[in-house]
Amino acid sequence: MEHFNIYSILTGILGLMVVMLFVIFGIILVYKRKGVPSYLILIGALLELFVFAGRFFVPLIYARKSVESLVSAQMIFNLLAVFPSLLLAIGLILFVVRLPKAKNQ
Repeated sequence: MEHFNIYSILTGILGLMVVMLFVIFGIILVYKRKGVPSYLILIGALLELFVFAGRFFVPLIYARKSVESLVSAQMIFNLLAVFPSLLLAIGLILFVVRLPKAKNQ
């Protein structure tokens, strides 16, 4: 039981590292290849950063009111949290579809 705090902190740090890597990837991609896929990836990664922060703040804000408001807020937040990942995935798919074919095929 005493290790739960350590696991929670490590999960938060690793999750933040993944989100930051996607943000860096999006910035580099927009710099090197401007276009709709690149901007979708960057916007999705930036929104994912806000979602990541929201995962910590939403419970803190709504837990003070009531359990019902906390559950309602988390359900709505979880529904909205899908959209940044969706933007990121659509951007990646569009990026790959627009890549030129290899010459040796």
